[in-house]
Amino acid sequence: MTPFWHPLSTLLLTDPVAFATPAVLRFLAQATGSLELIYAGDRMWPSVRHGDRVTVRLWAGRSPALGTPVVACDGGVPDLLRVDGHDSNGDVVLRGDADPGPAVYLAAEEILGVAELPARVSTAAGRVSRRVLVDLSAVGYIDSSGVASLIEAFQLARRAGTGFALVAPTPSALRVLQLARLDRVFTIHATLADAL
Repeated sequence: MTPFWHPLSTLLLTDPVAFATPAVLRFLAQATGSLELIYAGDRMWPSVRHGDRVTVRLWAGRSPALGTPVVACDGGVPDLLRVDGHDSNGDVVLRGDADPGPAVYLAAEEILGVAELPARVSTAAGRVSRRVLVDLSAVGYIDSSGVASLIEAFQLARRAGTGFALVAPTPSALRVLQLARLDRVFTIHATLADAL
């Protein structure tokens, strides 16, 4: 069941408590190396609660690992999200732990920093530690019932707090997923090695 609200959140400066644009956050993080921010919202619930303080280290690397909490700006609003995968275009797939909707897709260079969550949850961030990988390498054709089965499995995995990804789709299967715009919903890995 989808909640009647869509979880929202942002990050605030601590002293004084104020909203900061991505440019200000980048400037402050570059000047200090790390930055303490206040989490405002419910998008990362229960891992991070409204009012928790989060330390952010400036990010200047390759794409962060699966499950890493990061600060990213989808639509110009800095937010705390978790890496949920990487798509076939090289974009990072991001989600809030409580997100019922579609993922956020951003280039790795659009990630502002890597977040250190409060100590009480740093070892409990296992939301994406379990994953279902669906190998499509032998699928020559996929019709609407096959697509519906994938969507149902994806929804069941999400409700159970389990990651879900498609692996090695054949060109024809990938084309069907792209036509249905499901390549923006599912995490898709080119090979099994990429998924692991």
